[in-house]
Amino acid sequence: PMRFAKEWKSLLCLALETAARQQELILATWSEISFEKGFWLIPKGHTKAKKARAVPLTEKALAALRQVRGEVEPS
Repeated sequence: PMRFAKEWKSLLCLALETAARQQELILATWSEISFEKGFWLIPKGHTKAKKARAVPLTEKALAALRQVRGEVEPS
C-alpha cells in the first residue's frame, strides 16, 4: 500500500478541505493562519485573482495544520 509522510497526508487533507490552489498552499506561511479564529488569510500576491481572501478552516483542516506544525501525532 502507498504510505505518505504525515506532512503530505495532512497537506492533501488541507487542500481538499479548503479547495485551495496548489500555489496558495506552497506559498502559505504560519502567520497567515489564525487557529483561534479558524481562518486562513491568503494575501493578494498568492492568489490567481490577485485579491486577498479569507478561507474558513474546518476542524479537519485545523487538525491537518496542527499535524504539519508538529503539535499532534498523525492519526
